[in-house]
Amino acid sequence: MKRSYHEDIVTAILKQIDNEVVDITVDRKLGVLRDQSVSWLWKAYQTLNKPEIVKKVNASHLLLLMSHTFLSGF
Repeated sequence: MKRSYHEDIVTAILKQIDNEVVDITVDRKLGVLRDQSVSWLWKAYQTLNKPEIVKKVNASHLLLLMSHTFLSGF
């Protein structure tokens, strides 16, 4: 999500530069952020909704769980 947010900010600033705006500002109004946040969540979902990523996370989580169980004696 951070990358998507960054992309939106850079795009907005570049538009202002192209329009030769003297005082460059970033719109932080709630409505603007709310509207953009939908695309941030969608991009995050598309990035993480891949079987290879889920399997990788599950495998590392399983190893962590097993090591914790072994070390704690349960």
